[in-house]
Amino acid sequence: MIVTFGEKFDLLRCDVDLDIQPDRFFLSAKTRLEVEARLPGVESLKFDLNAAVEILRVSDGEGRPMSFSQDKDRHTLTVALLQPLEKGQVAAVEVYYRGILQPPVQTTDIAQVIPFLDNSHDALPEFDSYLYSQSASWYPSTSDTDFFQSRLRISVPPLYSTVAVGELVQEET
Repeated sequence: MIVTFGEKFDLLRCDVDLDIQPDRFFLSAKTRLEVEARLPGVESLKFDLNAAVEILRVSDGEGRPMSFSQDKDRHTLTVALLQPLEKGQVAAVEVYYRGILQPPVQTTDIAQVIPFLDNSHDALPEFDSYLYSQSASWYPSTSDTDFFQSRLRISVPPLYSTVAVGELVQEET
């Protein structure tokens, strides 16, 4: 028997195709995760994921269905691999999900976010924001501070705009 307290796998890549309806706080997504086993014999993968979303399907990189369980109390998704991964082996998992997910309350003061405001303004600018930060757990991710490559494709209704960090690859109207 081997006991370890380290991570069983490393998240290498997380690609998200997201359709969001901000007026209803509804999102629908497909996330493709690529992982690499850090230990021999990895049989399952555990991800953080908001309990408010309904998981529709989980499959491997070839589209074969995979068994999974969602722990709504702990906000986790556990996926059983079709075959155990050996150390260094890479595998892909695709998660399809949807749900109504309110953005978390922002904890940053707007005056700190917009430093150009001064005392000559009577009021702070008003705007609606539907900020889904990592703290919302709106996509499957690991619980540690793992860094990984990602591609994010966001579809929103015509009257909305999106803001994201990174390089814009394509824009459609």
